Amino acid sequence: MAYQYKLEYQWDDTDPADDGVYIQQRVDVPKYLSHIDKEAYEELEAEDKHAFTTGLLDVAGVTELSSRAYRVWIMKSPVYSWEEVLTATLLFLKDWYSETELEELPGSAKIEGVGTRLQSVRNRRDR
Repeated sequence: MAYQYKLEYQWDDTDPADDGVYIQQRVDVPKYLSHIDKEAYEELEAEDKHAFTTGLLDVAGVTELSSRAYRVWIMKSPVYSWEEVLTATLLFLKDWYSETELEELPGSAKIEGVGTRLQSVRNRRDR
């Protein structure tokens, strides 16, 4: 089976946007988390952490995230490219769900940081 995903970048008036990307997926996340940055997560007690969140924040360049029903939002450091961060993130997600390959769904933005963007406040989803 394949891990199926669709990328949507947030709009920040640059191309590529460095502020965030939504990874829409056809499977639900194992842990709902509204929003947390890497520093705040490190301060949590071990029993308040989840391996899914830890794995995503362990990806080089990921600085913040949220995991909501059928989607993950991540923010990256501007010194990393989207291709670097998303390649590692998508491989983590593929492995997490025990899938054998990645499948980009129609309408997805590209890993390189170009494509579909949420361009207004009305289109932005709650992180």
